[in-house]
Amino acid sequence: MANRVLSRLALTLGCAICAVCALVGPAVAQDEFGVTIGADLVSDYIWRGQVRNDDGAIQPWACLKVDSFTAKVWGSLDLDDQPNDAQWEFTEVRFLGSYAIPIGSYTLDVGAIYYNYPNTESGNTFEVFGTFTFTGVIFDPYVSLYYDLDEVEGFYARVGGGYGQELETFNWALDVSLGLGSSDYNDAYFGLNELGLNDLRITFTVTVPFSEQFSASAFVLASWLIDDDFRESVEDDSEIGFGGGISYSF
Repeated sequence: MANRVLSRLALTLGCAICAVCALVGPAVAQDEFGVTIGADLVSDYIWRGQVRNDDGAIQPWACLKVDSFTAKVWGSLDLDDQPNDAQWEFTEVRFLGSYAIPIGSYTLDVGAIYYNYPNTESGNTFEVFGTFTFTGVIFDPYVSLYYDLDEVEGFYARVGGGYGQELETFNWALDVSLGLGSSDYNDAYFGLNELGLNDLRITFTVTVPFSEQFSASAFVLASWLIDDDFRESVEDDSEIGFGGGISYSF
């Protein structure tokens, strides 16, 4: 009960903070300040090759950007009672803070993520991360490295690239990436104490910007676990999900 109340309070506070910031935003230069709120409806919640929910979820979020700093709160609310008997309850709430460092055609994002798992048996945990992105070529390659300092004490890396176009009435983007976990990471999530490739992920997204502030999007995501041992350790080793959402920027 305490975790449930805490997660709801945290998500509400995050949205409230962003709403307050939106009111004071005009006092700050437009290129230094931005607030965006949104929500997505997904058929499947898939995270790093792990199918967390294959019966639908609503995922609201709020994001504050000040210069190169980003703060975000995100939650996932189950639409059914499987697998955690938590229908219409939050099963995950994330708090993220990051700072972007431009280096020529590169950008280095460094930050931290706190994961809260109410209404589940999972323990809350904390990660630090860095993402190195290169822009200015046909596609935008990136490398991300995450280290769990708390429950897992292991590394997860993702290597990928994105490509997209801004058309007259809509934008589209394609992202393809490959994940790899350390032995400690894979032991925590799959019960396999070995270094190995985890998952291949392909995401195609279409965004319709109705105005400078309001937009809607739809996506299709395909995810596969690569290693045979990992596939045998879980019930769902691959999944194709879809969803859509709306967002509003102040």
